[in-house]
Amino acid sequence: MARANGRTKLRLMLLLAFCCKAVPCRAAADLVIGFSYAKAPYISAPTPYDPAYLDINSKHLGLEIDLFRAAMAHTHQPIKLYYGSFARIIRLLSQGLLDGAETSGPAFADIYYSQALISCTNVAVSRQSEHLTIDRIDDLHKHSIAAWQDAATDLGPTFNAMAKANPRYSENPDQQSQYRMFTSRRVQVLVIDQYIFTWWNDKLGRKPPEAYQIHRIFPQNNEYRMGFNSKSVRDLFDQGLEAIKRSGDYDRIVQAYLK
Repeated sequence: MARANGRTKLRLMLLLAFCCKAVPCRAAADLVIGFSYAKAPYISAPTPYDPAYLDINSKHLGLEIDLFRAAMAHTHQPIKLYYGSFARIIRLLSQGLLDGAETSGPAFADIYYSQALISCTNVAVSRQSEHLTIDRIDDLHKHSIAAWQDAATDLGPTFNAMAKANPRYSENPDQQSQYRMFTSRRVQVLVIDQYIFTWWNDKLGRKPPEAYQIHRIFPQNNEYRMGFNSKSVRDLFDQGLEAIKRSGDYDRIVQAYLK
């Protein structure tokens, strides 16, 4: 009987450990906010293979988190961060397992969406040596492409149709890996935010640097908003965001990363 009780206790301990790793566990007073990983300079996160909370007051967490922290500072609310793939944090938010998360826009009727936290400029990048003609989105269908996770949804119906019809189109949740696919010549075209490309090219680019062509074929910027399960928290965030824009803090934080 003692051995059986010991096995039962062990199973319970393993189950609790698994559950706390699989979904957010937190103190009742904490807000748990989800951000996707591997999106420097916007988000600098730990390894994606071990999602965990980080203290929001830690340094060098990335542009989006610094803006979020500044906007929420007036609330004095304890906040923990949770990292995962973009698809995962959106799913956890919709299931009520996160209090808030970064989103690419309204997708669920019961989530309260904020004003735009940041606007990203997306581009297509090719190697000058290949002399590719890319003047519009439809021109991409002839080429192998790497893009971020959910880019086919984020970039509108014309891009979505191209992605579905192109067997050489791929998406990757890790934008460093996406960048490396391009620089190792596994794909001809990289679809990416221009600042993310510049960030990784400065850190990992070829020496001497290779010449690239930037194709500005996307008519609209991609806006990221925070989604919350509480209207009151959303309203507090929007108030703080407006305040840091009025004070100039918003622009100072942006320029520190994107100069």
